[in-house]
Amino acid sequence: MRSLSRLLSPERIVWLSSRDRDAVLTELARLHTSLDDAVPFEETLRALVEREQLNSTGIGQGLALPHARIQKARNFSVILGLHKEGVDFDSFDGEPVHLFLLIIGPTTENDMYVQILARASRFLRSKAADILAAKTSDEIYAMTLEF
Repeated sequence: MRSLSRLLSPERIVWLSSRDRDAVLTELARLHTSLDDAVPFEETLRALVEREQLNSTGIGQGLALPHARIQKARNFSVILGLHKEGVDFDSFDGEPVHLFLLIIGPTTENDMYVQILARASRFLRSKAADILAAKTSDEIYAMTLEF
């Protein structure tokens, strides 16, 4: 199992400026494409939007795990987005989302995909307050070392 610290890096931890769910997904898809050009932007965005249409990935408590499996993805890609004001993401608890952990993975890695989602959820739930209080991406990245 890959740890989150091996999937994240300081440059993959960003402060988001989007104001609504669709804009957040667009911003995350653009960031993903800029860091991993194996999957085109349009395909990444389409996969994320289709996943959100099934059911919101807002898991409550100000957290969301937008994710998609994409055939062209060669490896797992993770981006952590922070939003100080919060965004309405249609979370089941109705609360605005402040932390978005994007996960893009290959369609062939089912077990790893589920393990990364579970680890990401534990990380966000246990470190949310610390992440939001952090001033730099390096501080946040250091938190991933135990996950």
